[in-house]
Amino acid sequence: ILGVVIGVTSIVAMTALIRGFGDRLHELIQQMGSDTVYVSKVSIVSFSSGKDFWDLMKRPDLTEADAEAIQEGAPSAGTVTYHLGEGPGGRQERFTYRNTSTKRIALLGSDANWLQVNFLKMGQGRFFSEFEMDRRRQVVVLGSAPAATLFPDMDPLGKRIRIGQDEYTVVGVLAERPSLLGGNMNEFAVIPATTYDKKYPAPRFRGYLMRFLALSIVPREGATRAQLIREIEEVMRSRHRLKLDQENDFDIVTADSVIRIVDQFTQAIFLALVVISSIALMVGGI
Repeated sequence: ILGVVIGVTSIVAMTALIRGFGDRLHELIQQMGSDTVYVSKVSIVSFSSGKDFWDLMKRPDLTEADAEAIQEGAPSAGTVTYHLGEGPGGRQERFTYRNTSTKRIALLGSDANWLQVNFLKMGQGRFFSEFEMDRRRQVVVLGSAPAATLFPDMDPLGKRIRIGQDEYTVVGVLAERPSLLGGNMNEFAVIPATTYDKKYPAPRFRGYLMRFLALSIVPREGATRAQLIREIEEVMRSRHRLKLDQENDFDIVTADSVIRIVDQFTQAIFLALVVISSIALMVGGI
């Protein structure tokens, strides 16, 4: 009886866990925006297709000029933004205010319009401006987690904190996002991309530059996402001088494509866990 109870309980618990994980992940992905299109050097799309990591590293890096080219050459493009700091070359820094410090958390660099495309909301203050972006000002927008750690009982706006060895002025705090299986989605901060480039030159690993700039584009009003993707592909293939028989040397990612990959991943885990849990049920049955 004990074996049967353990087996049944394990199967039910694993099923609930995987379904809850999948539903929460879908919710977070949908927050990216159903129409937002992301363009990057490498992404989960490349890795899930089984491509070799070092072959992907040979791809050309995306640049700010690519964002300008898409804005000008893709009639369906509305807002085009970019950010730095994700992927293998991502930056982890410790944030300090007076005698309080955070653990090492992600630091991103973006342009002034990044908030609009990623559908994040401000909890306090504002996002940094084009003026601050152009002049490489040392300002920072905190996620809700580091803000709560550094300023539990005070207003963080206008305070000067230390990120690594440099001082930054807090101009805003992002609204809290739901966490995923104990992982805090609010443990990050954003500074102007120009300041990020100045303070954190891209590292090299085995001769490859680890500067992973990613583009985010939303279609203009009246344009479809499919139309925008076609135009982005045309612009990027032209800029990279690709022939008709050559595949793309960049990734185009949408919320739908990420959800499909996540579904495949969760289904595989679900089947594996059910098989393992069924062993206890089988023993109880015997």
